[in-house]
Order: sequence, then C-alpha cells, then structure tokens
Amino acid sequence: MTLHTGYLDRLKHDGAPAALFRVIDQLFELPAVNVTELIQRLGVSKPTAGSYIKRLEKLDILREQTGRERDRDWIAPEIVRIIEIEAPHT
Repeated sequence: MTLHTGYLDRLKHDGAPAALFRVIDQLFELPAVNVTELIQRLGVSKPTAGSYIKRLEKLDILREQTGRERDRDWIAPEIVRIIEIEAPHT
C-alpha cells in the first residue's frame, strides 16, 4: 500500500493525467505493460500511450525490459521485487 500511495503522489506532483492513475492500479495487478496494451486498456492513441510510458519511466515507476527498439515491454521493478519477496518459496 505504501508503494501504491507513493506512486500516486509522484503522479500528483507531476501533474499527470487521470489515465495514468488507472495505469498504476493496473500495474499492481500485472506489473508489466507495453504500448499495445495501453492503447487497448485506455483507448488512447499510440503516441499518447508512448508518452505515458515515457512519463512513467521518468518518474522511476517503469523500466524497459527487453532492450529492443520495437515491441518493447516495461516492468514496474519495485512491484516485481515485492511480489518476489512475498511469494511463497517452495
């Protein structure tokens, strides 16, 4: 919950659009995203989806994972870390 609140505070201080607050909620369900998914989830254009991802990168919420120039995926590393810590180890 603390991380979620921190992310929302970052967005508020950055003057982010309301759609990005929804992206944060979705990242806590699935901490990975790509441009195509944002287009589908939010009903935004490709340039808008790309700008949202860039903004979340700038705010240190997302990090590009693939190293490719096309068909890239981003993760929320802090969320992934929490999942790994809290996941039951077998």
